[in-house]
Amino acid sequence: MRDLGRLCAKQWLIKHYKRLGTECSVNIARDYLDDLRMPVERATSAPKRTQDILLLSPDPGKG
Repeated sequence: MRDLGRLCAKQWLIKHYKRLGTECSVNIARDYLDDLRMPVERATSAPKRTQDILLLSPDPGKG
């Protein structure tokens, strides 16, 4: 996995090196704001107190 990541990074740098710091190399609208992506539901707020978390956690001794 590490070697694959390094290879991908090297290929990206070869392709985009001259543009670093001068041009955008990512199209935010195309890559991250695509209307065809699956909708994401807003997460519910997490419990703020440790006691609340413990009450919501399954009992490891059961089951």
